[in-house]
Order: sequence, then C-alpha cells, then structure tokens
Amino acid sequence: MTPHSPTESAVAMVICRDAAATLPATLASVLAERPGAIIVAWTPVGAADATPAIVQRLAPEAELLRVETPGIAAARNAAVAAALARGKPLMAWCDADDRWLPGKLAAQVKVLAATEGAQWSVTALAKPDGTFPGFTPSTCLLRTEFVEAVGPWDTRFHLAADHDWMVRARRLAAPAELDAVLVEKGIHAGNASHDRLAYRRELMRWARLQSTPNANPDANPDANPDANPDANPD
Repeated sequence: MTPHSPTESAVAMVICRDAAATLPATLASVLAERPGAIIVAWTPVGAADATPAIVQRLAPEAELLRVETPGIAAARNAAVAAALARGKPLMAWCDADDRWLPGKLAAQVKVLAATEGAQWSVTALAKPDGTFPGFTPSTCLLRTEFVEAVGPWDTRFHLAADHDWMVRARRLAAPAELDAVLVEKGIHAGNASHDRLAYRRELMRWARLQSTPNANPDANPDANPDANPDANPD
C-alpha cells in the first residue's frame, strides 16, 4: 500500500451473505482501491459457507466480522460499529455482489475535499440494463461523523432497510454526486430486492411509518395497492 495514500483515510465495509460466487471479485475491486482498512461483515448460512476461507486467502488483512443476527440492517450496523473503532474519517460500503471500478475511492475522496461542506458522495452505477444514479450503499463514501448523525439501520426492515437509511441521509445533507460510473451492480436471483412484490409491500410499510410513526409497520401492507413504491418519499 502506498504510504499516505488519500484513500487510506477510508474504511471499506463489505457486506456478505451466501456470496461465495461473487465475493472474490468484490474483494479484488476493494483491495485495488487501497482503503485504510477492510471489514467483511458476514452473516453465515451454514457449516459449508466458504466466506472465511475466501477472505483468508484473498484479503488476510481484512477483519472478518461474524454477524449472527439475520438481515442487512444488522450486518450494516455491526460493520459501522467495527469501523468506528478504526478511527478513520471516512467510510464506504461494497456489498459482496457488487464491484468498485478503478479509481472509485480516490475520485470520491477528491470530490469530498473539493466540495465545501460535503458530507458524503455518490457515484453512478452500471447495471445490465444501463447506467443509473447511484443512490445505493455501494456507491457511497461518507464522513464518519455523518454516518453517526444519520443513525443506525432500522432492524424492523429487511428489504427496505437501505432505502430508509438513504432517505434519512438525503434529508440531512445532499450528496456530492459524481456522474462517472464507478460501481458495477450485481443483479441476480439472490438480490434482496429481486422479489418485487415483497419489496413493494415492505416499502408500503415503510411509507406508513413516515406518516404515522407509531403505526404497526406490518399492518395491512396492501392498503394502497396503487401506490408507487419507487416514488421519491421526499
């Protein structure tokens, strides 16, 4: 690792569950960006789970964090807690089915330094059907104090947990956006949002809590079947 590289100011957090097929490419892409530390938050799926062996072989310097509580929210919260202990000023995620593209981390470190008051940055991302604005965790680089200000992921949600956190982040501060495509999104049947009906129902529960914070998020999820789950909640 190049001494005093600006990217060393970031902790990279890889979120992993049942991802043996894609994790090697993800780790390679993260290592190439030279973060100051790597944390792999791993939710085990059985005795045959190959994640520990893959991490030991490809990124032995990474901290492998076993997360027994199921769900993306628990894994992200555990990773953030471990990252805070590293004392780095920046944090970034790369989910274990995504890939950072060359120059991703350095470009975002640069834009945060050059943009007055910027608390976080996002890049564009590539999917099989085109390129899109990157409002998903793998595209983010964030100041550590901003992550703390947004708060933990809501463990009441599984499919909508990332959506909820990103909306709260955007309400606190607009990100510095990079038009460059610097993340490749993995799309496969195991994606958390692949089940569109389940995702839509959970977003409806999330939306209900925005208007009625004390409501039961599991009550009558189809009360408004014509609502658009992809509408901007702001």
